[in-house]
This record gives sequence, C-alpha cells and structure tokens, in this order.
Amino acid sequence: QKNNGELGIYHGITYMYITFNDVVKITEQFLKENPSEYIILMAKEEVFMSHGDGLSFANDIDKIIDSNPSLWYKYDSTKKLSEILVGDVRGKIILLRDYDGSKKGLPMWNTKGTRSQFIYWNSVYKIPTGNIKTIEDKWNGIEKYLKETKVYDGTNAPNSFTLCHTAGYLARIKGLPDVDAPAKVINPRLEKLLATYKGSNRLMSIFMLDKAYPSVIKAIYKVNKL
Repeated sequence: QKNNGELGIYHGITYMYITFNDVVKITEQFLKENPSEYIILMAKEEVFMSHGDGLSFANDIDKIIDSNPSLWYKYDSTKKLSEILVGDVRGKIILLRDYDGSKKGLPMWNTKGTRSQFIYWNSVYKIPTGNIKTIEDKWNGIEKYLKETKVYDGTNAPNSFTLCHTAGYLARIKGLPDVDAPAKVINPRLEKLLATYKGSNRLMSIFMLDKAYPSVIKAIYKVNKL
C-alpha cells in the first residue's frame, strides 16, 4: 500500500506512519553505529491491501535495494548457507522475501508454494488454523519443529536459516487478535525447555516471540552463546 507515493509499513490494515524507506534508513544508521551487527529483515505484502499482482510491491523494494546495494547482503549461489560466515554479513541487511516477483534476498517460498530451500520455518500463527486447533497443538508443533531441525541432539540443522514462529494468536470478537493467551502458555514452556540445554553450546533457531520477557530471552541467549 502506498502513502504519498512511498511504500508504507502496515500492521494488518493499520498504517504505522512510517515507510519502508524510513525503516531502511534507521537500519542503515544502526549498522553504521554497530558495524559488527547484521539485520535479518522479513518483508511481506499484505495481500488484502494490494491493488495489483504483487509485482509493483517487489519492484518498489528492488528499487530501494538497487539504490544502495552495498547495504544488502547478496547471496552467493556458489556457496552453501552453511559456508557463509558471520563476517560475510556483518554491517548488512539480509532480506527474507515472503513475496514473489523478485530475485533479491532469500525467498521464503519456492514458486510452487513449497518451502524455500534457503529457509526452514514453522509459519502457523493463527489458532485455530489447519492442524493447529488449540494452544496445546501450537506447542506440539513447536516441539516437532525443533526436533526436525535437529537442535535437540546438537547436530546441524538443515542447510538453511531456521525460524521458529512461537508467536500465535486467538481470534476474538470481530477477529481481534489475542496474543496474550498463547504467549502465557508457550513462553514459559519454551523457557523451561531451553533451560535443559543451559551451557550446552547448541545453536537453536531464531525465535519469533510475542510478549517476550527477559528470562525467556536470556534462556535463548544462553543456549545460543558459544
């Protein structure tokens, strides 16, 4: 959705009074001040807000990337993801592209709608949807995902980014999302599970959480810290 000719940032149907360009500028400033860091940026078009086939959305982002290509990590197809070093991406934005019509960044999906070879993730967030009919089902899906990525036994996950979407919501009156109820169940269980790997130096997924609190963040950090 455009605002004054620029690509706007939306949360659902709500405009956040900031543009994609603004986000990139803020991110660029952060990376200048913290050159040892890197940012993983996931971009998705809110399809129900779209006025086209999605190509204009992709083109808008492509133009922003092309205006400052050194800021963005360009995936080298001759390398396996497991061969990419952190030093290769420091000071850059890694685009995870949840839309078609571009060859920039790493695609979340293949053209046939199957999971991308680059990114392994559990994407279900709405409860109920598909096989996720209860919060308990959501948690079971998280546990299953973590086992599939082999983080339990300390071996390498599939040759891809691994994203664990622990966040979820229940649709309440008029479809308003309730993120508190799932978070109150999921986050303590996740913290307890991660505590069993304290000091194990096993790399886990990138966790996408709602209502994250300090102790669960510390639990993730302690497991990921080498």
